[in-house]
Amino acid sequence: MSRLPPSSDTRRKLLSVTALLFLALIAWAFGGMIFILVYSIAGISGGHINPAVTFGLLVARRMSLLRTVAYIVAQCLGGICGVGLVKALIKHYYLTHGSRWCQLGCS
Repeated sequence: MSRLPPSSDTRRKLLSVTALLFLALIAWAFGGMIFILVYSIAGISGGHINPAVTFGLLVARRMSLLRTVAYIVAQCLGGICGVGLVKALIKHYYLTHGSRWCQLGCS
């Protein structure tokens, strides 16, 4: 008994299911990374990884203004250092493979 190749509709459905599963896997990986990050720094800074969270705590009067400013400055500097590190590590890869992102702003 010979097997017929799948129709284009079947292929399309299989690709869409695969794409959705892949997207769910990426979402779970990102959520797990945020969980690990917050859990690992919760004892140091209370788990603040976003200046919006810190600002919200200021508005709720859970933090002083001086501590809020210090946290936000540290969070922004940490973000800038992270971007610099990623850019330093993968700049060659994007320049070699011709990504459009490096054409827009890598220098």
